[in-house]
Amino acid sequence: NGHGPRAVLACPPGELHDLALMVFGIVLNRNGWRIDYLGMNTPVDELTRTVDARRPDLLVLAVTLPENLEPLVGQLTALARRAPLALAGAGATPEIAGAAGARLLTGDPVTEAGNIQWPR
Repeated sequence: NGHGPRAVLACPPGELHDLALMVFGIVLNRNGWRIDYLGMNTPVDELTRTVDARRPDLLVLAVTLPENLEPLVGQLTALARRAPLALAGAGATPEIAGAAGARLLTGDPVTEAGNIQWPR
């Protein structure tokens, strides 16, 4: 609900750790963002459908292992063309973010969510 920017939050296929992503979403919501939370182990096709339907101002994928992102770089690049993409978590590396055209969030979820700026 609300009238602020919209964020879609998810974990990519194979990723089962979503607590930090939940915290990130709570802080964003408290800062006025509307949140579409897809949770863990979200198929890329579902991410694409959601991005196309919801037109988010930000798509955030959280991952603990780089192995869960590395095979998806081509698909992540396509997602980054549809919506601003940010990668977060210990598995999000500068190399993967750079190859996908994504922003890399390296801090803790509370700090990173508090630092997200939305152009008005």
